[in-house]
Amino acid sequence: MKVRTKDACILLIYLFSYIFALTYIYYGLTYSYSWKIISSAPVFINIALGFIYLLSKRYIRLEFIGILMFAIVTYELVVSAANNMFIIPNIIIDVIAWPLLFIVFLDYSRDNELSILIANKITIIGMTLVCSLVAFVLTRIIRFGAIGGSTVFTTYLSFSFLPFVYLYCNKRLSTIFSAIVAVLMIFTLKRGAFIIVAIGISLYYILNSYIAGQQGKKIHRMILAVFILVAIYLFGWYLIDKYNIGILTRLSNAIDDGGSGRTRIWELILADFNNSSKSERLFGHGFHSVFYNLRPFGKARFAHNSLIETLYDYGYVGLVLLIIFIVYLLAKTIEMIRAKSTDAPVMSYTMVSMIVLTAISYFFEESVMTIPHAMIWGICIGRFIRDKDY
Repeated sequence: MKVRTKDACILLIYLFSYIFALTYIYYGLTYSYSWKIISSAPVFINIALGFIYLLSKRYIRLEFIGILMFAIVTYELVVSAANNMFIIPNIIIDVIAWPLLFIVFLDYSRDNELSILIANKITIIGMTLVCSLVAFVLTRIIRFGAIGGSTVFTTYLSFSFLPFVYLYCNKRLSTIFSAIVAVLMIFTLKRGAFIIVAIGISLYYILNSYIAGQQGKKIHRMILAVFILVAIYLFGWYLIDKYNIGILTRLSNAIDDGGSGRTRIWELILADFNNSSKSERLFGHGFHSVFYNLRPFGKARFAHNSLIETLYDYGYVGLVLLIIFIVYLLAKTIEMIRAKSTDAPVMSYTMVSMIVLTAISYFFEESVMTIPHAMIWGICIGRFIRDKDY
């Protein structure tokens, strides 16, 4: 049996994405420079495979979303070069990787489907390893105390890869992994992670029941979904009570503590942006300028808000381009729900994580979480376009 280049590229990208997740989670635990290099290697391999995929095509569709992605990448690279912020290899990973993988998976899914058998095996093994490593990291944090916010952030890859389980595994495994991820995120003590899994998983099961075919089957699925959600939440509440996990207290204090000081960071960045020159406000300061140059309160950190980060780094033009892309994703999700697409629940789940991470964490500026999301968006939207065409 002859293996097509594009099929091989897609499967290898999917495999190396899990390798990236595992190596990056371990890097977050060790902060070893060697593991930083090791965790970057799968991303560069996937970038190379993405370009090989595009070069193997006889023609490339020039459509709105492809032009928008090209415009975003080109604009960010040019602005960064003009401001002497062309920082290699970080700029390659954070600017090029996720838009490229989004376009590649969108193009592939419009005409093809990943081998379900192979994708299923990779997903089960990959998610099992990811969840096991996340559990190990959280156990270390609980036993030896906080290692650092960035370490906990790497555990978010568990809920970022969860939609692949919904796409390629059966309902039983989907429920098991949903419960595992929900429990893991409770022990992170992170409000954003708790909100994402609570709302995201609930929305997935509710929409999955809504989109079910016949009325009898729809009612059956709705009852099953409610039962699963209640079971997960009761178990989560039991864990919170038994181990005295302060996640609910942290949620209630979100307004009082300004989102762990995020509002102060936002005010500082916006004040500096408003004092910038006209050209800097229009085109920005360049790649990761908040992190490398502004350094809020003397610490190398991001804005903890992708829109504010984009505004400072790439100005009004860059922010408008990003907002157009976000609106495109939201519009496609709504369209899929209205059409009762089978992938609408998965797409909706990713919208929850995208919105929350964009609002209070890192998402579009650092491609760690964006890479699995971009692949899922490409698969879901590509399938949806294919179904409409047929």
